[in-house]
Amino acid sequence: MSLVEGFRIKETTTTSGTGTLNLAGAPSKYNTFVSEIGTGNTVMYWLYDGVTGDWECGIGTVTDATPDTLSRDSVIKSSNNGNKISLTAGGTHTVLNAPVPGYELTHINKLTVYDENGGAIVVDTNFNSLPVYDENGIMVLVDMVNTNLETVVTYNTYTVSHTLDLTDVSTISNGSPIVGMNVASANNLTVPPNSSVAFPIGTKIDCEQLGAGQTTIVAGSGVTVHGTPGLKFRAQYSPVTLVQKALDEWHCFGDLSS
Repeated sequence: MSLVEGFRIKETTTTSGTGTLNLAGAPSKYNTFVSEIGTGNTVMYWLYDGVTGDWECGIGTVTDATPDTLSRDSVIKSSNNGNKISLTAGGTHTVLNAPVPGYELTHINKLTVYDENGGAIVVDTNFNSLPVYDENGIMVLVDMVNTNLETVVTYNTYTVSHTLDLTDVSTISNGSPIVGMNVASANNLTVPPNSSVAFPIGTKIDCEQLGAGQTTIVAGSGVTVHGTPGLKFRAQYSPVTLVQKALDEWHCFGDLSS
C-alpha cells in the first residue's frame, strides 16, 4: 500500500454519516480515484458537505468495487475540530485529491515540495511549468514560458437555456469565464441549489446576454435570488453578476429589468 499523488481527481458521493464513501464517478474533464490512485493505495483527500459546507482533509484507501469506495482512515484537519464530519443525508457531497505534504514531483525541469498546508516551499529555479492548486484542491500546471500568471477571461457560450455549474466559476484551471447566453429567443439562466452544485459561499459568476433573446434568471428549488428592478437582462449585451451571499441565497447586480 502506497500514498499516491493524483491529478485532477474529483468525484461526488451521496454517502451520509462518518463511514466509508461510495464514489459516484467523475464529471467531464476530471479523473476518478481508482484511475489515478489505483485500488489498495492511499491518497490524501478533501471532502466537502454539499449541504452544510463542512469540510474534512484526511488520508483514505481507494478500492475498485461496485461502487468504488474511499475509506476515511485518518483525519488531518476538519471543520469538526479535527474529527470526521458527519455528511448530511440526502445531500450530494464532493471528494477531491489534496496535495501531499513533502511529496516530490518531477516533471520536465521542475521540482516542488509542499508543506503541511499544501504550499510550495521549494521550487527548482530551472522549470518550465509550475504545479498550482486551485481553491477546490485540483492540481493544474501553469506554463511559465508561454503564459503569464494573470487570469485570462474566456466565454462559456450557451445557445440554449443553461443551469449554472462549476465550470462557470473562476478558478486557475477554468480561467475567468463569462457566461454568455447567445440565444435567439427568450431563455432562462437557472441558479441550481447547493445540493445539486456545491458553489462555495462568496462565489461570483459574471454573465452577459449575447443573443437577441432576453435572458431571465431563474432560482432553482430552494434558492433565492435577489435583484432589482427584476431578474431579466435588460437588452442584448447587458452584463450581470451573480454572487452567492449565503447558502442558496444569491444577489444579482448589473443591467437588469423587470
